[in-house]
Amino acid sequence: MGKWLWQFGNESDALWRQVIVSKYGYLLGGWCSKEVLGPHGVSLWKNIRKEWDRFSGFLTFEVGDGCLVHFWNSVWCGSQPLKEAYLKLFRLARNKDTLVADHMQYRNDTVHWVLDFIRPVQDWELESMSSSLDLLYSTHVTQVRAWIRCAGREKQKRDTICYPDCALEEYMEA
Repeated sequence: MGKWLWQFGNESDALWRQVIVSKYGYLLGGWCSKEVLGPHGVSLWKNIRKEWDRFSGFLTFEVGDGCLVHFWNSVWCGSQPLKEAYLKLFRLARNKDTLVADHMQYRNDTVHWVLDFIRPVQDWELESMSSSLDLLYSTHVTQVRAWIRCAGREKQKRDTICYPDCALEEYMEA
């Protein structure tokens, strides 16, 4: 099932993907369709889509223009989603479902990070804020690529069918 989830995020022009998108829509960033809702009936995509939350735990993203990767929810900066690494800041975020591009501004060919909170950061939150900005500014922004993380190793998946030897293998071969 993971193979289909992977292909959904990487084959934006495929006819089968366009059919799924027209029927169910897609989530912000386009890596997955919206959840298949309905009190009855069984569809192949409904069963595949159910695995997204588990499957996405194996993915890490490199960010290009930031239009495809979730700022708080995706693993793209560090080893865990920012919402887990900086829970206090996540709770303060004005919009918790934003893309990386929503927080990037370019000035003089340099990326500047803009975080929008519901209130000003308090003294006791400054250490967390400083740490998060250090992490953001240490992240090199490049083209968008997804990576599969596996037992400390990373294997790029793009236009190839080579599967890592780990728990993800069951998804990729199903």
